[in-house]
Amino acid sequence: MQTPPRILRSSPFGGIRRLRNMGLVRRNLMALMLLLACLVGISQGDYVAVTLEDGKQYEGELIGKSADVITIKVRGRNLPIPRTRISKVEPRSSPAEEYALRREKLKDDDLNGRYKLSYWLYERGLYRLAQSELKGLRQQFPDDQRVITLAGVIEKREKLESKKSEDSSGADKSNKLPVTSGVSGSNGASYRNSSQRLTRKQLNLIRLFEIDLKLKPVVQISSKTIRKVLDEYAGDDPQLLGARNQKRFLSLRNHEQLAIIFELSQTNPEIRSLYSEVVVKTDPPALRTFRTKIHKNYVINYCGTAGCHGGSKAGKLFLFRTKPISDETVYTNFFILDSHRSAGKFDLIDRGQPKNSLLIQYGLPRSAASEAHPEVDGWQPNFRRRNDPRIKMMEDWIRSLYSKRPPNYLIKFDDLGVSRPQDTESPTNTPLGAQQ
Repeated sequence: MQTPPRILRSSPFGGIRRLRNMGLVRRNLMALMLLLACLVGISQGDYVAVTLEDGKQYEGELIGKSADVITIKVRGRNLPIPRTRISKVEPRSSPAEEYALRREKLKDDDLNGRYKLSYWLYERGLYRLAQSELKGLRQQFPDDQRVITLAGVIEKREKLESKKSEDSSGADKSNKLPVTSGVSGSNGASYRNSSQRLTRKQLNLIRLFEIDLKLKPVVQISSKTIRKVLDEYAGDDPQLLGARNQKRFLSLRNHEQLAIIFELSQTNPEIRSLYSEVVVKTDPPALRTFRTKIHKNYVINYCGTAGCHGGSKAGKLFLFRTKPISDETVYTNFFILDSHRSAGKFDLIDRGQPKNSLLIQYGLPRSAASEAHPEVDGWQPNFRRRNDPRIKMMEDWIRSLYSKRPPNYLIKFDDLGVSRPQDTESPTNTPLGAQQ
């Protein structure tokens, strides 16, 4: 027997829900008012520190602010931050101003103090100021190897940054996927015609680029590989210069050594050839979330069903269904989804705008999606409403992925037994949460 509409309207539970919603609105308004108060007196071009609700902090020049987003420039890149994630915004002295204050306290013959100041500038991307300081040091202390090495490292970094600015995509075109429209035109068909999945070495590369070193993950690097690093790159980083620093490097844990190898890759991209010799033993957090919360429940049981992208009607985006919990299947399906490029505004996994990722939008009712699933027989939405908590989980997962990973994680298509894709251009987004 149905409850009469009049009784439903007078139900105390409806009133409780309204009160809860009103409380949520009040809390959001209070947070917005506090944030607006923090922004009083802060103008575009000012240097600020932005603290997120999770405690993370970013410092940079304020580029712009709107009703929804605050954008700051961090190490030359524009970083849009949703206001809903911000706890507070505070003014800071710019690195250039801080440099002037620190330099004023140092004597001209203070080699150690001025070298540390130069390294401080280098860490913050102020290469011109660092080189200016080092130029003076080289004139006064021409035989100091630390000064010579740091100047060489910065020179390499400047050349690398210059090359990146000339090629805004910053990617090796030979490894890019063809631009596709909707779910058609990706390299999925080639996968369907082959049973070959990613190898252990290839899926290990994905783990390596998605690793979170702050969690002290279990990493294995052979002594032979460590010796290669010292033999070939000791002269390219002050941290490895001299017997004492090399002894310290050898005494570090593998994940700490990996952090230094990552730093070296910024000025020596060729060191990535050693990445295949680093073994990551467990799933990084982002891949663990994909495996446990997204792959089985959504990718396999919704996107990759036998009647959809996991069977004969898959079209050109094919997902593997057999051995669904194996590393090879989980990582291969992730790789296919992540490599997919759309001719529209958004990709399947869009790291620049997670909420608009087609992996999410294609699961929404067409009336609620920013880009609706193409018209195909038998398609049904997986989500019934835009505020489904699973959507928030998936957005957070996409946001947690490493934004600066190289094209296709350095995995070559020829290794997978598929045809080499055509050269294309696709934009590179740098969302919040870049890890390395």
